[in-house]
Amino acid sequence: MGSPPQGGIVVTTGKEVPSCSMLSYPDWWNDGTSYKLVDEFDDNKYNGRSYAGKYPYAKLTWSDGSTGICADEPPNVENCYPNWEVMWGNPPVENGEVNTVGTSSEGRGIGVSSTVTVGTWEVRTRSPTDNGGAYRLNFIWQDADNRWVLYEYDRFYSDPYIRLSKRVGGEWTQVAVYQVTKDYDYHIFKVTRDSSGNFTVEMDGVQIITASDTWLPSNPNMIVLGYGTVTYGEYWDWIKVY
Repeated sequence: MGSPPQGGIVVTTGKEVPSCSMLSYPDWWNDGTSYKLVDEFDDNKYNGRSYAGKYPYAKLTWSDGSTGICADEPPNVENCYPNWEVMWGNPPVENGEVNTVGTSSEGRGIGVSSTVTVGTWEVRTRSPTDNGGAYRLNFIWQDADNRWVLYEYDRFYSDPYIRLSKRVGGEWTQVAVYQVTKDYDYHIFKVTRDSSGNFTVEMDGVQIITASDTWLPSNPNMIVLGYGTVTYGEYWDWIKVY
């Protein structure tokens, strides 16, 4: 049906509702940064969005009990609240976070179209359990055998490591690693890559990794959250790419 215009009362097919007006702006709305992607999952969806490309900021209820979504297109975001593809399993989403923690029978993950190879990938994520390997941010993805990944490793045995790794033709190379203290709190990770292949990784605003590697997959086409192996996984609160 689309978003009603702002101001006054809107009457559509006999249903009378207050019109949409922006209740409050998120902190990234026209903040001077040009975003390639923003998704906060606070609509408890990652696909099936009729308002894909827009920011859903209010729910409407018509007099007959049916509901709708008010949504506006941010002036500074290319891909806002997109429809993600299910890569593995059936990841649930509730309370504004996507659960890619695998079960004994399935891995879980979602992916979205992206060709970004220079920029910053920022996520807010937490580990729910002492699983063998927690989050996987596949920030430059061609396929399972060719990708760049930031991930947590060895949580089950000890305090985990944050690893920046690449997989080339199915072979893993650990490019850089940093050990952190095990916890179950939310953390914000930022991976930045420049056009010369220089990487930095920040955790909660503190730089923990620097590295340089010029390799890129020949056909980068996605960003993937999660992993296709059972028991591994993480909760994802939001992602921003800029």
